[in-house]
Order: sequence, then C-alpha cells, then structure tokens
Amino acid sequence: MIANDVILQTIVKEKLWKKIHKKSLSSMRKLKSELRKTTVFPSEYLYKFILPATQEKREAIRAVFKDTQATIEEKPSSTGKYISYSIRLEVQDPDQVIAYYQKAGEIEESSLCSEE
Repeated sequence: MIANDVILQTIVKEKLWKKIHKKSLSSMRKLKSELRKTTVFPSEYLYKFILPATQEKREAIRAVFKDTQATIEEKPSSTGKYISYSIRLEVQDPDQVIAYYQKAGEIEESSLCSEE
C-alpha cells in the first residue's frame, strides 16, 4: 500500500509540474508579445520578486544578476518573513527579459511579477 501511495504522489506531482510549466510557457509567450508591442529596446526593465527572507534566497536572486549592471533594492515585509526585490536592468530585447525571469524562476518559492 505504501508503494502505491508513493507512485500516486509522484504522478500527482508530475501532472502539477506539467500544468505549471505549460502555464509558465504561455505567460512568457504573452509577455514577449506585449514587450514587442510596448517597449523600445534597449530599455531599462524593472523586475520584481518576492522571496522568503533567507540568506539562501537572497544569494540566489543576486546570483541571477551577478554579472550585470543591475541595481537591486530590497524591502522586507511587515512581518519580516519575505523580502521584495526590485531589480532594474538595461536589457537588449524581449528574449533577454524572459531569460532572466527563467533563471529567477528556478529559485524555489519565488513569486514573479512583471513590470507594471
């Protein structure tokens, strides 16, 4: 019975991952299309991320932008459980915008927000 539970959990996780991945790809295609319509490149882009307030997450988000001229601002939540990151970066095209979102998306528990 335990083996069946593990198999079932694995199947559920895989289906959930596929659903999230499919939605993510759709969102990125939509973002790319909108950027092409509304933005003249090169341009400064504002990324926003909300992550748990741990040193590991802080280092991970900074690592995504480490070899760039990005400016990174941090603002802790009122409870101190999360940190909001505002990251400004000069980007050359929509593909570069998306590439950084994809790198940041690898950080567990990130909440990604597009520029407003």
